[in-house]
Amino acid sequence: SKRYKEIFTLYIDGFTHKQIAKKLGISVGTSKSNLFKAKKNIKKYLKNGQWTTTRSYRAFRRSVWLDTCIN
Repeated sequence: SKRYKEIFTLYIDGFTHKQIAKKLGISVGTSKSNLFKAKKNIKKYLKNGQWTTTRSYRAFRRSVWLDTCIN
């Protein structure tokens, strides 16, 4: 979902769950849960061999691929 992507992006930009929660108006628990689900979707996507190009996390998170796998 759009929320998973938003939380994932903030987290890899260095925000803590407390900061993410405050910024998005959600609880810390929701931030953690959504990040877990986003990572789970990414792992599933990678396991299926649908991502083959090596990129840094910064380039990776901004790619169109992120829109595709986190839904």
